[in-house]
Amino acid sequence: MRQFLLRLRPVEASQWVFSGFLGLLLLGGALAALLEQPLLLLPALAVPVVVLMLSRWTWLYYLLFLTLPFSREISLPGGLSMDVPSEPFMLTLLVCVPLSLLLTPRSAGQLVRREWYHPLIVLLVMLLLWALLDSFFSVNTLKSIKYLLAKCWYLVPFVLGTLVIAKRPADFWRMAACYVGAAVVSLFWVLARHAGYGFSFAKVNKAIQPFYLNHVIYATVLALLLPLAVGLALQAATPGRRRLWLAASGLLLFGLITSYTRASWLSLPVAGIFYVVMRLRLTRVLLATLALSVGAATCYFVSSENFMRFRPDYEKTIWHGGNLAAHLASTYKFQDVSGMERVYRWVAAANMIADKPLVGSGPPPFTRSTSATLFPAFGLM
Repeated sequence: MRQFLLRLRPVEASQWVFSGFLGLLLLGGALAALLEQPLLLLPALAVPVVVLMLSRWTWLYYLLFLTLPFSREISLPGGLSMDVPSEPFMLTLLVCVPLSLLLTPRSAGQLVRREWYHPLIVLLVMLLLWALLDSFFSVNTLKSIKYLLAKCWYLVPFVLGTLVIAKRPADFWRMAACYVGAAVVSLFWVLARHAGYGFSFAKVNKAIQPFYLNHVIYATVLALLLPLAVGLALQAATPGRRRLWLAASGLLLFGLITSYTRASWLSLPVAGIFYVVMRLRLTRVLLATLALSVGAATCYFVSSENFMRFRPDYEKTIWHGGNLAAHLASTYKFQDVSGMERVYRWVAAANMIADKPLVGSGPPPFTRSTSATLFPAFGLM
């Protein structure tokens, strides 16, 4: 009898999981029958779901990219907000990715050896460590904690999860196909609504609802995905797929043009120039040149308060509503309220640094609402 019982004892992790599942199922079923509470079966039924997520969590990863263009921000109690359904997927991956690494030590070891000491990963870790330390000196501890938590459930799925999954170029292009394809589907809705408004500049923010918060986010997504769509077309295995991705690229380009977002328009030629720079292996030269240029410009504007020479005329620095031509002209005339707002942010940030030069004001970083509060104090508005 003893030998028979020893033979039934689980010896592998999968057998222990199965035994635990049977035990929970029997216990939950008995309690549900006695107390007439079917919900008591949920713990046992959750076991297969958890096992599936841990063993096939890559499905959630690709599903996350399929839902990104359709996510919508909803308000939660306590002044919190969440993008649904993308952020629930990210929270799930926040658990699944580390657990998968713990359950497969060989993959975790390879990841550490290959990627963990990359400068970009080191910089991200330093960012989190500094944010954690700086939270003790924060002027708003609650916001700092929210910032740290949000950074975790963004960085773990998108950085650590990508490093685990994207081991080959094919894995990366599969991820890109999910995101580009979902964005193109959302474009059918957006462009149809925008066409109803005659592709009006003044109505673009209304046309992109409910999937995009504003036309800047909408244009940023399209500008980032357009090179990926072109790349998918270039590496397509069949002519049919190539034509499909080229059509998707054209749709993304049309959506970007009718988004009326200057920075996203400018990003395309800049991306083309940078591609040439990378092909010629001149990235370090370009970065050094940009660093010197920014340093020289900063010294000029800071010395003798030269930045005040470019202060705006508030009778001209206005929002131009639906007048796209005036909106574009105000950019190079330094009469655009959006551009001047960024100048104010830098001035306000300089004053914040002077106030707390060592530890700063704590995360999160400088925001639009912060700048609106600080500008009157600095005599800028």
